[in-house]
Amino acid sequence: MTSTASLFACRPEDVTLGRVRELVTTGQPESLTLEYKEHFASKIPDSVAAMANSYGGLILVGVTERNVDDRITGVPEPTIVQIVNACHQKLEPPWIPESIPVPLPETDGLMVLVLRVDPGKAPRPLLVHGAAPVRLHGRNAVADLSRLTRLITEAAPQATNFGLRLPPAQLPHDDQGEPTADFLLRTGMFVPVEAAATWNPLSERGVQAVADALNNSPLHCVS
Repeated sequence: MTSTASLFACRPEDVTLGRVRELVTTGQPESLTLEYKEHFASKIPDSVAAMANSYGGLILVGVTERNVDDRITGVPEPTIVQIVNACHQKLEPPWIPESIPVPLPETDGLMVLVLRVDPGKAPRPLLVHGAAPVRLHGRNAVADLSRLTRLITEAAPQATNFGLRLPPAQLPHDDQGEPTADFLLRTGMFVPVEAAATWNPLSERGVQAVADALNNSPLHCVS
């Protein structure tokens, strides 16, 4: 099952309509790391800043929070420019999150925009009108003095690259371009990997698959 973490961490090519629909149809509510926007809204930069100043996350533009049969409504292509302009004008310093357009077939050019807000890439703290938004459960708030001080003084997470580098794993796909696996497990070597291949959280299905494989292997009996 696709999770917020797995959709956040996978390659951009693996952000498909099937995976977005799977995440949405599970009925996950808005949370610390997930927000829905049916249309472009002027508050999108606030949510970008709040997630960047907190734990990161996904903003799905073109997905309604309303309880309807099909929550994927889509937005027109110019929405991309609206979001870029709004983030550039409203955020201090200006910063644009990764935006992955996912086309909706059999529509007049509509798409879902998957905004992936990575706090390791954002210039923290991101400010809006001189304040630092932070993410609470399903909503945004303003950082108090203590939280703002931590945002200013804490070191941003950075990956160290040295030695032999392995590229990110290429997941297998079916004939429709949908990934047929959530992860590849590499064993038998201990070498550094490049930054793009590090810290890729597994989906819930992936975690269960690894646990089942280990529990059914001879390793389960080794102390």
